Amino acid sequence: MSASGAPRTGPRMTAAFIAFRNPSFRWHWVSTLSSFSAMQMQTVALGILGWKLSGSYAVVGILQAAFAIPMAVFALPGGAMVDRIEKRRVVALSQSVLGLIGATIAVLVHADLITIVLLFIGDRKSTRLNSSHT
Repeated sequence: MSASGAPRTGPRMTAAFIAFRNPSFRWHWVSTLSSFSAMQMQTVALGILGWKLSGSYAVVGILQAAFAIPMAVFALPGGAMVDRIEKRRVVALSQSVLGLIGATIAVLVHADLITIVLLFIGDRKSTRLNSSHT
């Protein structure tokens, strides 16, 4: 019943979470949440690293634009393309390559071999992969 005493006619709040009863959906939801959280952390870290390497706000802005613009441009066509093929393979392949790119950047940073150009290239490659399965 509502506060006015009339019976409730809309859907219950628990109906919104009924999909979580399915274990496959729960795994998909948790993995998607993890993936997008990691992508956001990488975006922040790339900006900080760009600043430390260059000391320039412009470089940070260019790095962020290099991530955002392709994501906006390729997300819809990439999604339409992915809808025509098996999603599991696309997601597995793209996530594997994204992990490899992230690991490569981490090794380059640790070895003190990273440059703005390499950072920009890694950022562009990861953006294209992210936009193909989001």
